[in-house]
This record gives sequence, structure tokens and C-alpha cells, in this order.
Amino acid sequence: MLQVSNLCKSFGTVKAVDNVSFTLEKGQTLAIIGPSGGGKSTILRLLNGLEQPDNGSILINGKTSGTFGLVFQDYNLFPQYTVLGNITLAPRLLKKDYSHAEEILEKVGLLEKKNNYPSQLSGGQKQRTAIARALMLEPDILCFDEPTSALDPKLTEEIVDILNEMKGKHTIIIVTHDMDVMRGVADKTAVMDGGKLRWDE
Repeated sequence: MLQVSNLCKSFGTVKAVDNVSFTLEKGQTLAIIGPSGGGKSTILRLLNGLEQPDNGSILINGKTSGTFGLVFQDYNLFPQYTVLGNITLAPRLLKKDYSHAEEILEKVGLLEKKNNYPSQLSGGQKQRTAIARALMLEPDILCFDEPTSALDPKLTEEIVDILNEMKGKHTIIIVTHDMDVMRGVADKTAVMDGGKLRWDE
């Protein structure tokens, strides 16, 4: 279970995340929507350790030692590495097992592209590579920052299908502007605006 308590983060006088608390059970999917600048991406960065909170706590199963995986909005793939190279880079550097790499690629429908470079991939294939990379380290919580923002409707549908396949098997947080994505995959939905999180009942 993920338990976020009284999380706060300010940048100067702007409260990007203002006393946010929520819980998410294992296997649940939470979608957070809201306007640009409302704090959605900041909360993902806090959860993934890319920003340090001013106050509050983040616990997984009652401990601070859980792991998060983040799928970035702009993919952040390394152009000099193949698909396989991109998804195995982190476990190689961390001296962790990466023998399941091809299994992960098969799960996201990219096994036949394992030797391709990012420049040879479509937007949907790049997004699936980014998802595979996040899955490689077997995170407790998987986070998506606008996973379909740069994709056309057909590719969006493909990513939604992948998210639905992961549903129940992974604990997922999605930040999105796409109401169809929210309705299609979320168990819980919330709106974030002005740093505040409001639950959509």
C-alpha cells in the first residue's frame, strides 16, 4: 500500500503541492487530472525522488524503502542505444538482473524491435520502450506523466490497452489531461489544482 501524508512542496512563494494526503492499495490505478501548473507533475517528481518535499511522508507498506518507476512525458530514451540497450542500461549500472528484458519487451509488443534505435521507432513504440524500461527494475509503484499526450488516437488506444493489461498486476499512478484515458483505466480519480488534491467521487 502507498501512503502519502501531508506532502508539501513550494517553489518560492508558489505552493506546487499543498498538504496532499492519499492512500493507494496494491494493484489499484489512480488517475490525476487538472490544469497545467496545478502540481500534477511535481507530485510525481516528489514520489520518484526527483524533488525533495518540504514536509510530509511517502511510505510503501509502512516503509520508506519502496521503489517507484517513472515513464516520462517525452520518453527520455537514449538515442545511442537500441531498444534493448535502453531498457537494460539501469539494471546493468545497478548490477541487477536483466535476464527478463526480452520477456518485458514481449509484454509491451516490442520484441521484434529490440535492435532498433529510438530514431527508427514511432511515437507509440517509443512510449512502449519507456514503459518497458520502467518495468525492468520491478518498481512497487509505476508512475506515468501524460503517457498519451503526444500520440494520435490509434496509438493512444494501444497505450490504454497496455495500461489495462497491467491493471491489477501493478500499482499505477497516471497524470493525464486525457479524460478518455482516465475513464478507461482508473480505479480512483482525483483533480489537482493549485497544489490541492480533490477526489472525484
